[in-house]
Amino acid sequence: MRARIAPDVTTWWAGRHNGLNDNSLPGVAELDSFAPVPSPDIYYFTMSFCATQPFPNRTLTAQDINEFVGLLPLVWNPGGILGTIAAPLHPLGTWLRVLPQLQAVLTWVTDVANRHLQQMGYFCHIPRPGTHIPRSDILPLIAFPAYAMGGLEISANGLRNITLEELKPNDGIVNTISMDGPVNGPIDNGSFAAKLAAVGTAGVKGIYWHLGTNSTIDHADQIGVFTHPATVRLSPHTTLISSLRSV
Repeated sequence: MRARIAPDVTTWWAGRHNGLNDNSLPGVAELDSFAPVPSPDIYYFTMSFCATQPFPNRTLTAQDINEFVGLLPLVWNPGGILGTIAAPLHPLGTWLRVLPQLQAVLTWVTDVANRHLQQMGYFCHIPRPGTHIPRSDILPLIAFPAYAMGGLEISANGLRNITLEELKPNDGIVNTISMDGPVNGPIDNGSFAAKLAAVGTAGVKGIYWHLGTNSTIDHADQIGVFTHPATVRLSPHTTLISSLRSV
């Protein structure tokens, strides 16, 4: 069997007809050209997932400030008094835009680390903290791509009415905004059951029925990997899909 399928596997791996290519920006554009409109004979159901959250608008604490001051050997800070005084003033300073927010501080630290790593010959690059970061309950394995995607800055060419900021929420693998259907749709966020009862099957085919956005599970959950039984217990969506089997 291996001898028979090995050539086909090689062709698939070396070609462009695989998920690695389809999920890339050029691959998505190719699929959009290959199948520009949905089939009028197929039911399409989509659901969006998000496992990130906006970077919290946090300020430095007294402990943060005192530990930084501790790096300066000539600065006297008895009992951590400098942190006690400066910490309450930091929110006011960030509001007045005379002091940096925590995200800006972490970005500076990351840039410094990357410069020194490059000078030392390391090939790795630490992504900057973005405007969206992984939730604490995300599968650790995909927390890294979620973090990187949440701060990714790419060219806006060809995004067609999608802002760079809208691309950053993701489920650890895929951008959330990409999950409801193709840019050109047609996408319907209404009630599939009501439309089916009103117009019949012919009126609901060829439309991407978006069932909403779930912000409690990540990509591993939604494809059924490491999924807790409670995640897939009977739900209205399960009932809907079951009823479609008889249509």
